Amino acid sequence: MIPYTKREFITDYLIPESLMQIDQKDENVNIFIFNGLRIRTQNDFFDEIKNSFDNINGIECNSLETLEYKIKRFRFNTIKNAEKIENMIFIFDHYDLFLKDDCEFKKHLEIFFDTNILPFFEKENILRATQKKYPKFALYCKFVALDCIKIKNEMLHIKQEEKNSIIQENKNNSNTYFIYINGNVISTKEEYFNYLKQHIYVPDYFDISYMENYNALADILEDDFQYSEKKRAVLVIDNYNNFLIKQPLYKKVYFEELFKETVLPFFEEEIEYVCHDRKKSYIVYCIDN
Repeated sequence: MIPYTKREFITDYLIPESLMQIDQKDENVNIFIFNGLRIRTQNDFFDEIKNSFDNINGIECNSLETLEYKIKRFRFNTIKNAEKIENMIFIFDHYDLFLKDDCEFKKHLEIFFDTNILPFFEKENILRATQKKYPKFALYCKFVALDCIKIKNEMLHIKQEEKNSIIQENKNNSNTYFIYINGNVISTKEEYFNYLKQHIYVPDYFDISYMENYNALADILEDDFQYSEKKRAVLVIDNYNNFLIKQPLYKKVYFEELFKETVLPFFEEEIEYVCHDRKKSYIVYCIDN
Protein backbone atom coordinates (compact mmCIF):
# COMPACT_ATOMS: atom_id res chain seq x y z
CA MET A 1 0.00 0.00 0.00
CA ILE A 2 1.09 3.62 0.40
CA PRO A 3 4.44 3.48 2.23
CA TYR A 4 4.55 7.00 3.68
CA THR A 5 2.95 10.40 3.80
CA LYS A 6 3.93 12.56 0.85
CA ARG A 7 3.01 14.80 -2.03
CA GLU A 8 4.41 13.38 -5.25
CA PHE A 9 4.33 14.54 -8.86
CA ILE A 10 3.77 11.59 -11.17
CA THR A 11 2.89 10.82 -14.78
CA ASP A 12 1.09 8.02 -16.56
CA TYR A 13 4.52 6.44 -17.04
CA LEU A 14 5.46 6.68 -13.36
CA ILE A 15 2.33 5.70 -11.44
CA PRO A 16 3.49 3.79 -8.35
CA GLU A 17 2.75 0.07 -8.44
CA SER A 18 1.16 0.38 -5.00
CA LEU A 19 -1.37 2.85 -6.38
CA MET A 20 -2.21 0.61 -9.33
CA GLN A 21 -2.98 -2.30 -7.00
CA ILE A 22 -5.37 -0.45 -4.71
CA ASP A 23 -8.98 -1.57 -4.80
CA GLN A 24 -11.12 1.57 -4.52
CA LYS A 25 -13.86 -0.55 -2.89
CA ASP A 26 -11.51 -1.57 -0.11
CA GLU A 27 -12.99 -0.23 3.14
CA ASN A 28 -9.45 0.34 4.45
CA VAL A 29 -8.70 2.84 1.70
CA ASN A 30 -10.28 6.19 0.97
CA ILE A 31 -9.46 7.69 -2.45
CA PHE A 32 -10.51 11.08 -3.77
CA ILE A 33 -9.86 11.93 -7.42
CA PHE A 34 -10.07 15.51 -8.71
CA ASN A 35 -10.08 15.86 -12.49
CA GLY A 36 -8.16 18.88 -13.74
CA LEU A 37 -10.10 18.86 -17.01
CA ARG A 38 -13.17 20.19 -15.24
CA ILE A 39 -11.64 21.96 -12.22
CA ARG A 40 -10.24 25.18 -13.62
CA THR A 41 -11.09 27.71 -10.87
CA GLN A 42 -11.31 27.96 -7.08
CA ASN A 43 -15.12 27.74 -7.29
CA ASP A 44 -14.87 24.57 -9.38
CA PHE A 45 -12.62 23.05 -6.74
CA PHE A 46 -14.93 23.72 -3.81
CA ASP A 47 -17.96 22.57 -5.80
CA GLU A 48 -16.15 19.27 -6.28
CA ILE A 49 -15.15 19.15 -2.61
CA LYS A 50 -18.76 19.58 -1.51
CA ASN A 51 -19.66 16.38 -3.34
CA SER A 52 -17.15 14.40 -1.27
CA PHE A 53 -17.31 15.96 2.19
CA ASP A 54 -20.30 16.10 4.50
CA ASN A 55 -21.60 19.22 6.22
CA ILE A 56 -20.70 19.73 9.86
CA ASN A 57 -23.35 21.65 11.80
CA GLY A 58 -24.55 23.12 8.54
CA ILE A 59 -21.06 24.38 7.61
CA GLU A 60 -20.19 23.80 3.97
CA CYS A 61 -16.64 23.08 2.90
CA ASN A 62 -15.99 26.37 1.12
CA SER A 63 -12.57 27.34 2.43
CA LEU A 64 -9.21 25.76 3.14
CA GLU A 65 -9.91 26.11 6.86
CA THR A 66 -13.04 23.94 6.72
CA LEU A 67 -11.29 21.55 4.33
CA GLU A 68 -8.47 21.12 6.85
CA TYR A 69 -10.95 20.48 9.66
CA LYS A 70 -12.74 17.76 7.71
CA ILE A 71 -9.62 16.03 6.42
CA LYS A 72 -8.12 15.78 9.90
CA ARG A 73 -11.36 14.43 11.34
CA PHE A 74 -12.21 12.07 8.48
CA ARG A 75 -15.47 13.93 7.87
CA PHE A 76 -16.23 12.44 4.46
CA ASN A 77 -19.53 11.32 2.96
CA THR A 78 -17.92 8.10 1.79
CA ILE A 79 -16.45 6.92 5.09
CA LYS A 80 -18.66 4.54 7.08
CA ASN A 81 -16.09 3.09 9.43
CA ALA A 82 -13.43 5.74 9.89
CA GLU A 83 -11.52 3.68 12.41
CA LYS A 84 -10.73 1.10 9.71
CA ILE A 85 -9.15 3.57 7.27
CA GLU A 86 -5.46 2.80 6.77
CA ASN A 87 -4.74 4.82 3.63
CA MET A 88 -6.16 8.16 2.57
CA ILE A 89 -5.24 9.19 -0.98
CA PHE A 90 -5.90 12.40 -2.88
CA ILE A 91 -5.21 12.28 -6.63
CA PHE A 92 -5.21 15.46 -8.70
CA ASP A 93 -5.53 14.09 -12.22
CA HIS A 94 -4.52 16.16 -15.28
CA TYR A 95 -2.54 18.33 -12.88
CA ASP A 96 -1.08 20.39 -15.72
CA LEU A 97 -4.66 21.67 -16.36
CA PHE A 98 -5.87 21.64 -12.75
CA LEU A 99 -6.78 25.21 -11.63
CA LYS A 100 -5.39 26.47 -14.92
CA ASP A 101 -7.43 29.67 -14.63
CA ASP A 102 -6.55 30.29 -10.98
CA CYS A 103 -2.81 29.70 -10.61
CA GLU A 104 -2.57 31.76 -7.42
CA PHE A 105 -5.08 29.53 -5.62
CA LYS A 106 -3.30 26.45 -6.96
CA LYS A 107 -0.10 27.67 -5.33
CA HIS A 108 -1.97 28.32 -2.05
CA LEU A 109 -3.43 24.81 -2.22
CA GLU A 110 0.00 23.23 -2.65
CA ILE A 111 1.32 25.18 0.35
CA PHE A 112 -1.78 24.19 2.31
CA PHE A 113 -1.17 20.47 1.81
CA ASP A 114 2.58 20.77 2.36
CA THR A 115 2.34 22.73 5.61
CA ASN A 116 -1.04 21.88 7.17
CA ILE A 117 -2.04 18.39 6.05
CA LEU A 118 0.95 16.20 5.24
CA PRO A 119 2.96 17.04 8.38
CA PHE A 120 -0.12 16.40 10.51
CA PHE A 121 -0.46 12.83 9.30
CA GLU A 122 3.27 12.22 9.26
CA LYS A 123 4.45 13.72 12.53
CA GLU A 124 1.31 13.49 14.66
CA ASN A 125 0.23 10.04 13.62
CA ILE A 126 -1.11 9.26 17.10
CA LEU A 127 -4.00 11.29 18.42
CA ARG A 128 -2.89 11.80 22.01
CA ALA A 129 -6.36 12.14 23.49
CA THR A 130 -7.59 8.73 22.33
CA GLN A 131 -4.39 7.03 21.22
CA LYS A 132 -6.14 6.52 17.88
CA LYS A 133 -3.84 5.87 14.96
CA TYR A 134 -4.24 8.11 11.93
CA PRO A 135 -4.11 6.68 8.40
CA LYS A 136 -1.26 7.18 6.01
CA PHE A 137 -1.96 10.13 3.75
CA ALA A 138 -0.67 10.45 0.18
CA LEU A 139 -1.26 13.24 -2.29
CA TYR A 140 -0.51 12.58 -5.97
CA CYS A 141 -0.41 15.36 -8.53
CA LYS A 142 -0.71 13.30 -11.71
CA PHE A 143 0.41 14.72 -15.02
CA VAL A 144 -1.10 13.06 -18.06
CA ALA A 145 2.25 12.41 -19.72
CA LEU A 146 5.88 13.34 -19.37
CA ASP A 147 5.56 15.69 -22.33
CA CYS A 148 2.74 17.62 -20.65
CA ILE A 149 5.11 19.30 -18.22
CA LYS A 150 6.89 21.16 -20.99
CA ILE A 151 6.13 20.64 -24.66
CA LYS A 152 7.94 22.02 -27.67
CA ASN A 153 6.46 20.68 -30.89
CA GLU A 154 8.67 21.17 -33.92
CA MET A 155 9.71 20.10 -37.38
CA LEU A 156 13.28 18.80 -37.44
CA HIS A 157 15.61 18.04 -40.35
CA ILE A 158 17.87 15.08 -39.61
CA LYS A 159 20.38 12.95 -41.46
CA GLN A 160 19.84 9.46 -42.88
CA GLU A 161 22.12 7.87 -40.28
CA GLU A 162 19.72 9.00 -37.52
CA LYS A 163 16.67 7.44 -39.17
CA ASN A 164 16.86 3.89 -37.84
CA SER A 165 17.13 4.83 -34.18
CA ILE A 166 14.11 7.18 -34.44
CA ILE A 167 11.97 4.60 -36.20
CA GLN A 168 12.92 1.83 -33.77
CA GLU A 169 12.21 4.04 -30.78
CA ASN A 170 8.76 5.11 -31.93
CA LYS A 171 7.27 2.61 -34.40
CA ASN A 172 6.22 -0.03 -31.88
CA ASN A 173 5.78 2.26 -28.89
CA SER A 174 2.23 1.81 -27.59
CA ASN A 175 2.13 5.44 -26.42
CA THR A 176 3.18 6.88 -29.79
CA TYR A 177 1.02 7.77 -32.77
CA PHE A 178 3.53 6.94 -35.52
CA ILE A 179 3.33 7.74 -39.24
CA TYR A 180 6.04 6.94 -41.78
CA ILE A 181 6.03 8.45 -45.28
CA ASN A 182 8.53 7.59 -48.00
CA GLY A 183 9.07 10.77 -49.99
CA ASN A 184 10.29 8.78 -53.00
CA VAL A 185 6.76 7.51 -53.69
CA ILE A 186 4.78 10.67 -52.89
CA SER A 187 5.67 13.37 -55.36
CA THR A 188 2.22 14.99 -55.92
CA LYS A 189 -0.74 16.07 -53.81
CA GLU A 190 -2.81 13.26 -55.40
CA GLU A 191 -0.35 10.66 -54.10
CA TYR A 192 -0.28 12.42 -50.74
CA PHE A 193 -4.10 12.34 -50.64
CA ASN A 194 -4.19 8.61 -51.41
CA TYR A 195 -1.66 7.96 -48.68
CA LEU A 196 -3.72 9.85 -46.09
CA LYS A 197 -6.88 7.95 -47.09
CA GLN A 198 -5.07 4.66 -46.50
CA HIS A 199 -3.29 5.47 -43.24
CA ILE A 200 -5.44 7.86 -41.18
CA TYR A 201 -9.15 8.37 -40.69
CA VAL A 202 -10.52 10.57 -43.46
CA PRO A 203 -14.31 11.17 -43.62
CA ASP A 204 -16.18 10.24 -46.80
CA TYR A 205 -16.82 13.85 -47.80
CA PHE A 206 -13.10 14.64 -47.86
CA ASP A 207 -12.12 14.36 -51.53
CA ILE A 208 -9.10 15.58 -53.49
CA SER A 209 -10.49 19.13 -53.67
CA TYR A 210 -10.00 19.50 -49.90
CA MET A 211 -6.25 19.01 -50.28
CA GLU A 212 -6.04 22.74 -51.04
CA ASN A 213 -8.47 23.73 -48.30
CA TYR A 214 -6.05 24.83 -45.58
CA ASN A 215 -8.40 24.56 -42.60
CA ALA A 216 -10.07 21.31 -43.71
CA LEU A 217 -6.70 19.63 -44.27
CA ALA A 218 -5.49 20.84 -40.86
CA ASP A 219 -8.58 19.36 -39.20
CA ILE A 220 -7.97 15.98 -40.82
CA LEU A 221 -4.33 15.93 -39.73
CA GLU A 222 -5.24 16.96 -36.17
CA ASP A 223 -8.36 14.90 -35.47
CA ASP A 224 -7.00 11.40 -36.03
CA PHE A 225 -4.27 11.90 -33.41
CA GLN A 226 -6.33 14.05 -31.04
CA TYR A 227 -9.04 11.44 -30.57
CA SER A 228 -6.63 8.54 -30.26
CA GLU A 229 -5.42 7.27 -26.90
CA LYS A 230 -1.81 7.96 -27.88
CA LYS A 231 0.19 10.42 -25.81
CA ARG A 232 2.59 11.68 -28.47
CA ALA A 233 2.88 11.78 -32.24
CA VAL A 234 5.89 11.21 -34.47
CA LEU A 235 5.71 11.80 -38.21
CA VAL A 236 8.73 10.66 -40.23
CA ILE A 237 9.13 11.87 -43.82
CA ASP A 238 11.92 9.80 -45.36
CA ASN A 239 13.74 11.11 -48.46
CA TYR A 240 12.25 14.51 -47.72
CA ASN A 241 13.94 16.17 -50.71
CA ASN A 242 11.74 14.08 -53.02
CA PHE A 243 8.52 14.44 -51.03
CA LEU A 244 6.01 16.44 -53.18
CA ILE A 245 8.93 17.28 -55.44
CA LYS A 246 6.65 17.92 -58.43
CA GLN A 247 4.65 20.52 -56.51
CA PRO A 248 7.12 22.53 -54.40
CA LEU A 249 4.73 25.44 -53.75
CA TYR A 250 2.07 23.03 -52.49
CA LYS A 251 4.69 21.40 -50.24
CA LYS A 252 5.69 24.78 -48.81
CA VAL A 253 2.14 25.96 -48.07
CA TYR A 254 0.10 22.84 -47.40
CA PHE A 255 2.73 20.80 -45.60
CA GLU A 256 5.52 22.91 -44.12
CA GLU A 257 3.54 26.04 -43.26
CA LEU A 258 0.44 24.07 -42.24
CA PHE A 259 2.37 21.97 -39.74
CA LYS A 260 4.56 24.77 -38.39
CA GLU A 261 1.81 27.38 -38.07
CA THR A 262 -1.30 25.30 -37.38
CA VAL A 263 -0.95 21.59 -36.50
CA LEU A 264 2.06 21.72 -34.16
CA PRO A 265 0.91 24.84 -32.25
CA PHE A 266 -2.55 23.31 -31.88
CA PHE A 267 -1.21 20.36 -29.87
CA GLU A 268 1.34 22.50 -28.03
CA GLU A 269 -1.05 25.16 -26.69
CA GLU A 270 -4.41 25.69 -28.40
CA ILE A 271 -5.88 22.26 -27.62
CA GLU A 272 -6.18 23.25 -23.93
CA TYR A 273 -8.51 26.22 -24.33
CA VAL A 274 -10.16 25.31 -27.65
CA CYS A 275 -11.05 21.69 -26.81
CA HIS A 276 -10.34 21.57 -23.05
CA ASP A 277 -8.06 18.66 -23.74
CA ARG A 278 -4.49 18.00 -22.65
CA LYS A 279 -1.41 19.09 -24.55
CA LYS A 280 0.30 16.50 -26.73
CA SER A 281 3.80 16.19 -28.07
CA TYR A 282 4.12 16.17 -31.87
CA ILE A 283 7.46 15.94 -33.66
CA VAL A 284 7.94 15.88 -37.44
CA TYR A 285 11.23 14.42 -38.66
CA CYS A 286 12.24 15.38 -42.18
CA ILE A 287 15.01 13.00 -43.26
CA ASP A 288 17.06 14.48 -46.05
CA ASN A 289 18.65 12.34 -48.76
